[in-house]
Amino acid sequence: MGVSRSAAGLAAPAFVSAALGHRVISTLPLGNRSLVVAHALVGADSDAVGQNVGWLLDGPYARVLALHRRPGQIWRPGSEVKLEAGDDLVLVSTRKGLDEVLRRTEARPTVSTPATA
Repeated sequence: MGVSRSAAGLAAPAFVSAALGHRVISTLPLGNRSLVVAHALVGADSDAVGQNVGWLLDGPYARVLALHRRPGQIWRPGSEVKLEAGDDLVLVSTRKGLDEVLRRTEARPTVSTPATA
């Protein structure tokens, strides 16, 4: 007997992709879960700048497939590779893992203080 999937199960990866914006390259159904292949850009003012790939993946359910950095790219970067502002990571992860990686790589919001008169 073949595998049968519900309409909701087939549509779920598309909804995940739409919810996460253009960062998602593809979704991969895996049993009753989905993995996402996505981009994460290391922001200039993010917590990830100066950290290594191992730090970035400590906790999240994610693996870095490639790191695009001028002038080239690094396939399957080791855990000791230091992250720089502007690095474009291609990773595979669970949705929860992607959320955490994005939290670590996005620039921190700037807090402006009101001007005093």
